[in-house]
Parts: sequence; C-alpha cells; structure tokens
Amino acid sequence: MTRLHDALDDVAAHAPEVRIPPRLYRAARRRHRLAVGGAVLSVVAVVAAVALVVPFARHSGRTSSVAGGNGSAGLPDRISMPPWSTSDRPAGPAAVAFDGTVPQADNEDFDWPWWRSGHTVNPSVVVGLHTDTYRVVRGAYSVGTELSPDGRYLLVPDRRVLDLTTGRTRQALPPKPGWPVGGAWSADGTRILYVEDRVTTVLSWPSLRVEARFPHPDQVPVDQDVALSPDGSLLAVHSNEVLTVYRADGTKVWTSPEDLTSNITYSDVGRLRIGGRAAWHPDGRLVLFGRNDLTCDDCGVHPGTWKIEMVDGLFGSTPGLVVASSYPVFKSALDVRIVAWRGEDAYAVVTWARGGTGEAGRVGLVRMRPGEGAFEWVLKAPDGVTSMQVATEFVDVQRPTGDPSNGFNVRELLGQLSTGVLCLAPFVLAVGFVIRLSRRSRRRLGR
Repeated sequence: MTRLHDALDDVAAHAPEVRIPPRLYRAARRRHRLAVGGAVLSVVAVVAAVALVVPFARHSGRTSSVAGGNGSAGLPDRISMPPWSTSDRPAGPAAVAFDGTVPQADNEDFDWPWWRSGHTVNPSVVVGLHTDTYRVVRGAYSVGTELSPDGRYLLVPDRRVLDLTTGRTRQALPPKPGWPVGGAWSADGTRILYVEDRVTTVLSWPSLRVEARFPHPDQVPVDQDVALSPDGSLLAVHSNEVLTVYRADGTKVWTSPEDLTSNITYSDVGRLRIGGRAAWHPDGRLVLFGRNDLTCDDCGVHPGTWKIEMVDGLFGSTPGLVVASSYPVFKSALDVRIVAWRGEDAYAVVTWARGGTGEAGRVGLVRMRPGEGAFEWVLKAPDGVTSMQVATEFVDVQRPTGDPSNGFNVRELLGQLSTGVLCLAPFVLAVGFVIRLSRRSRRRLGR
C-alpha cells in the first residue's frame, strides 16, 4: 500500500491544475430552475387541460342511433344548453335557433378572446333539423334568431342572410354602417322585410329583388312590429300604440284607435299589438293581441295578460271585430308572437316574465286550439334562453330526440387553455422567485 500511496502522491503532485469553469455552478442552478419551472408549467397546463376537457367529455356525448330517428325533418321534443366547447362550423338546416346565456359570448367592452372571429356579445345556438346537432353561430354584435321557415337560413344584422348549410352569407341590401338592421321573414318564407326609418322594404326570396316599398311616414316601428299579408299587398304596422294597415303606395287602409274604438273597449282589451310573423290568417283576418300590463315583484319589464283579438284585415272594424275569445289567455307574459297556423290552430313563441306564474322566465313554443282554455306545450327552451324561433314549416312535426352532438371547437380549447396558462404563469413565477430568494438566503447564512 505504501508504494501505491507514494505513486498516487507523485501523480497528483505532477498533474496539471484543474480549474473550474467560471459560472459553472450558476449555470447549473439556472438549468435546474428552468427544469423546475418547465415542470411546474407542464403540471399547470395538464391541470388546465383536464379542467377544460372533463366538462367537454361529460356534456358533448355522441349522437346516438335514435338521434333524429330515421333522419326525417322535424322539431326535437326537447333541447338543452350546449357546453362551452360546442363547434361553430356549419351543420345544415336548423329546427330551432335561440339566444340568451349561450356559450362563447364576448365581453361587451373588451374584445380579448383573440382565437374567436369577430366580436359577438350575443351569439346564437342552432339545433339541427334532422339530428340533434348543436352549433354556435357568431357574427356581428348580436346574431339574433330570425330563422327561415324551412330552417336553412338565418337573418343576421347589416342586412345579410346566413346559409346554415354552407356558412356563406348573402348581402340582401347594401350594408349600412352603424345601422344593425336584422330583418324579418314573411310567414311563408318567400319574402324578407327590412324596416328602416319610415319605410319597410320587401324583398323576394331567394332572388332578393325589391318587390315593394311601404312608406309609413307617421310610424317608426321595428322589424317585429310589422306583418305582411299572404299576398304581399298589405302591411300592418304598429308603433306608438297605433296600428295601421298600408298599401304599397303608402295609402292607409285603416288605422287604430280611430277605426277600432267602437268595437274594442280598451279598458278590457288594453294595448293592441300585432300578433307576430303569422299575424295574418290565411283567410285574411288580422290577429292582434289585447295586452294589459301587470306589476309584480322581480318579473321583468312590462309583463301582461295577452288575449287574441281578430279583425278583418282589409276593413278593420268593418264589418266588425271577429270573435276570438275562445283562444287561451297568457298571463304574466312579456311577449307572444304567432309564428304559424294549421287550420284554426295557432302556434306561438311565448316569453314569460320572471316571477308571477309557474312558467316564470320560460321561453317556448306552444299550440293554441280554439275552444280550449289552456295552451299545449310543443317545445320548451332551456333556462337562460331569452329569445327563440323555430322552422315553422315543421311546427306540427316532431322527430325522436337522442343524445346531443356538439362537435368540438379546437380553437376554443386552445384559446381557453392558453388563457389559463397565462393567468397562472405570474403566480408560478412569483413562487419560483420566492423559493430562489429563500435558497440564496440559506446559502449566505451557511457560509
């Protein structure tokens, strides 16, 4: 051992000096910190991904074998609110369109979700006509729910028509910046009505040819307060509590209250409102709603009792009021709009006020039969819906409903994930900085 020891000492004595590279330990510590930070960020990303994907897996589901039955067109017997990850790709004609508290809505004041197209504060949701396919529809500030009777097209602001099958839009009239005109379909879907200032323009569909312009210089209504007769020759206009029927040349056929006071007692009927898109009955009668305002706690703005009244669309009160008291009365309702007729059966979309009745805050499609005191539910919208429209060609056709197919919005997942990582990153860096200071302090104390 002595010789070995001496030999090793001799080698060590003559060996060149080994110098530690400068900043070796500092570089090693930096690499260690980067590895730890990367691992922490990876854990945060995994946790955020799990938090986002688990609700998607829970709610999206696959379309079952019974979804849409044999693929025939019709309204579903129930609908639900889709999850945040619902696709926005076109999926074909829709049976239902609704808005309200729906996914992928942007903040009104901040347009920070960079992964979304446009700035849509009020997007809409459409449900497939043949299967239970849910899609989010984005566009301008507010998309709306003005669905065509066949379910393929949606009128969107700035006078455009969106094809739900292809995703393409057509400009119905020249755009008018700062004037978000949505438009309204005629009851049969062969015309589009645009109300601007004191003129209502009627376009033929799908040619988009200007068919007529109805001037109404004394009234400034909105799209929902006009109704076109089945033959397109008369336009009923409601604004400022006055109801007037015009011809295309601007001639007043009759007006209220002058023509109706002799037959309608306003203390009983209340304010008159046009009955909706299908206010004109196929036989020429014009459906109005007598509306009495109510007051109740937490029931929204202007709820009331709505009762159907009918007049001769061409003569108003001559020969007189058509008795329609046999239809159901809606209490504590915010809005009632007739969307289709099947004989004497009327289909209407009703919005109830919050509070006041058992249908508080509910929106849905109902059927009214003459001679029956209560309406019949056809389709109830889920909680959070404020407006709804259906493909009116199919109001009397219901198909089997299966599991919803929501698709998957990859951009929404990546955007939400990146937002979560960016929000958590400052906290991770702060924790890492504190740990670094703590270790440095311990090293100094140990010297």
